[in-house]
Amino acid sequence: MKLLRALSFCLFVCAANAFEIDDVLDRLDNALTFAAFQDNLRARLSGTIDVELYHFQQPAPGLIDSNIDNLFNPRLTFFLDAQFGPHVYFFAQSRLDRGFDPSDHGAQIRLDEYALRVTPWEDGRFTLQVGKFATVVGNFVPRHLSWDNPFINAPLCRATLWTGHQIVDLGTLGGFISNAFHVDDGGQIVGASTTGTPDPLSFLGESIHPFVWQNGVMQDLGTLQKGTIASPSNQCGNGRNGLVTGFSFIDSVANPDTGLPTAHAFLWQAGNMQDIPTLGGTQVSGELDAGALCVNSRGQVAGASTLPGESILHPFLWDHGVLTDLGTLGGSVGIVSWLNDAGDIVGGASTQNDEFFHATLWRKSVIRDMGALDGDCFSVAGGINSNDQIVGGSFSCDGSIARAVLWDKGSIVDLNTTIAENSTSLQLAATDNINDRGEIAGRGLPPGCDDLFACGHAFILIPCDNAV
Repeated sequence: MKLLRALSFCLFVCAANAFEIDDVLDRLDNALTFAAFQDNLRARLSGTIDVELYHFQQPAPGLIDSNIDNLFNPRLTFFLDAQFGPHVYFFAQSRLDRGFDPSDHGAQIRLDEYALRVTPWEDGRFTLQVGKFATVVGNFVPRHLSWDNPFINAPLCRATLWTGHQIVDLGTLGGFISNAFHVDDGGQIVGASTTGTPDPLSFLGESIHPFVWQNGVMQDLGTLQKGTIASPSNQCGNGRNGLVTGFSFIDSVANPDTGLPTAHAFLWQAGNMQDIPTLGGTQVSGELDAGALCVNSRGQVAGASTLPGESILHPFLWDHGVLTDLGTLGGSVGIVSWLNDAGDIVGGASTQNDEFFHATLWRKSVIRDMGALDGDCFSVAGGINSNDQIVGGSFSCDGSIARAVLWDKGSIVDLNTTIAENSTSLQLAATDNINDRGEIAGRGLPPGCDDLFACGHAFILIPCDNAV
């Protein structure tokens, strides 16, 4: 989409023509200002016109409702200010345009804002204001400045494959935005895309579906039941060919507790999206950004779901139609980080009264507290390999110190103590993955950096026996 031109200027300047502009503006200001009762009643009318012309080289973004390639979108705005003595003030704002956001609809007039403010005492100790008006923390007026609205003119995201020296645009499912999440172990690319179908539930303005892309073909995986929005998970960074998991809304009816429709996890396999129910609540990990949704090569799915009431989040394992609540360490929250092919699950769970949060291993539905480094109150596990080695992080009780750790043969090890002195200046803070060779991937803090996401560096640890 390309915004060709956007002009904002005073409506009444157009009447100037051949006259001196300052003189004309003064005349207009006087003509549109009314005063009576010895200036105790004063009113002023003013206005602006915004003229926008759009040309779309692809489907219009979600906040622009148009099916045509070229859109002319004028907007006329009137302002009325009135003062009744020193204690009463009135304001109104009305617009004539094609809608709150740019569209190809017919013109309509509406009263956007109005307010009556009464200040009984001159020192302003008390003010009463009633009406419909924007607050100081709102974003009402900037929304109309379309050329500054990132939802309208920001560069559009498209799912992309980098292969060799070539960049491949994977396209969309008919909408204007797509995003690739991961490449699975069979070379399939999994992602999500808007579909071009308007959807008021979507923050992008269109329904969102997961897809699988392979050999130039993008396949729409659809949604569950009557839902319009679904998204794949990153599958714990361990995608399995032909298996996709994620979440999907199952309808478009908002729940009173969450304001969102009910979401279920799903497993897509061989062209079929299987519905994985919740543990009684209406939300699942992936939708909540609380832990992961993982699938292994056996088609088992691990994730987390709220319980009735939405205040408790428990991990679950779904095994070909059988859903098991994995429980916590006595608290109200548990999350999943990894699921291996043996069905072992790692993540974290809160302890009694939610006092601490510890790394956790679930094996054959039995929970094990992995603990934390001495003196720390919190930990979480990030991955497990086939040798029962588990990686994660341990955190101080005030959250100021994070250390990457390895659980191996029943012991916990601070990985910062396993590397040669002066070999790196990184403080190893978090680990995400460990393969069957014992090679560990994670992130660390360089000197002067205290934000892992803003300035952290990635690292790989290679056991000495495997080093080249």
